[in-house]
Amino acid sequence: MSTLDQLAAWLHAGGPVLPVITLVALVLYALVAARVGDLWSLDPAQLPGDPAARRNRLARGLASIRVLAGVLPLLGLLGTVHGIIAVFATAVAGPGRAAAGIGEALITTQYGLATAIPALIADWALRRRAQALERSDLRPALRPSIRTASAPSGPETPR
Repeated sequence: MSTLDQLAAWLHAGGPVLPVITLVALVLYALVAARVGDLWSLDPAQLPGDPAARRNRLARGLASIRVLAGVLPLLGLLGTVHGIIAVFATAVAGPGRAAAGIGEALITTQYGLATAIPALIADWALRRRAQALERSDLRPALRPSIRTASAPSGPETPR
């Protein structure tokens, strides 16, 4: 059996919700990849000077990533419910049909969680990076000085 045939069998065993989870996951990880490339190659000097514009530039796409990462486990749950309904609908048909419904429920639950958990971690990392860039982009004139006017400028003398 070829890899493509195995993939088709797996998608079929996962029921009608699994292709939807796959599509959402592909869109989500395309967004994650784009934001990783953007945020880690960004020079803070390229950011706009206006704080609101800078914040908007850094946060672009992060809300979509968070929403899609939250939708994936819900789609997995939907697949679980669909599979369990199939179990009850085919309970009189025999154990083989019931096992297919249980398999569908487990596959969609697992896939929904397996795609959502790394996406939530990526969302956290992207948000941390955006916050770090926002903080590091303070203009040198606006950065608080380590030494203040009341701090001694030379080496301290013991008292």
